[in-house]
Amino acid sequence: MQKKNFQPETKEELLAYDLAVSLRDMDHIYVYLSLVREYTTDSLLKILGEVKEMPERKVRKSKGALFTYLARHCGERR
Repeated sequence: MQKKNFQPETKEELLAYDLAVSLRDMDHIYVYLSLVREYTTDSLLKILGEVKEMPERKVRKSKGALFTYLARHCGERR
């Protein structure tokens, strides 16, 4: 699967795709897929909501990087 032509085929892939689109970060679709496989859907969606609400001026690198950091440090493992 290539990033540009990514076609979700499973629920996990669909959630990873939705995260990447929401965070405008398709270049890291496979990072989101690994997070989806490791953390609960509820915790990832909660973190996504928090990241999307954060003003852009308060984000150092990108919202995608912030999401990944929070998921790894605050996410609930499966």
